[in-house]
Amino acid sequence: MNKLAGIYNYKDDYELKYVNGAMGGTNGAGEIYINFYLEHANAPDGFSVELDENGKYKSEQPSESVTAVKREIVAGLVMNLATAEAIISWIQTNIDVAKQFKVEQAK
Repeated sequence: MNKLAGIYNYKDDYELKYVNGAMGGTNGAGEIYINFYLEHANAPDGFSVELDENGKYKSEQPSESVTAVKREIVAGLVMNLATAEAIISWIQTNIDVAKQFKVEQAK
């Protein structure tokens, strides 16, 4: 049996990102696209500080702003069907391993 060795090469701008959601679909070429996002509460635009009669810090209040949920897109991927199916299989295998790990940890 012949073997081929491979190496992983990380690009200089590689960053590990946390995501908690995704959205996407298919494009006109039949490829699958997916955008991963981080959903979080919108931070206030600013704040005001209240000082006491001596000019010392007393309290802080966020400025009034619209409360909204923000979905920050952190990465987007486009892939063909075969790649998407291979990724689904890989993810399912790792889900099964993670679930088994939780079961073992609960004992």
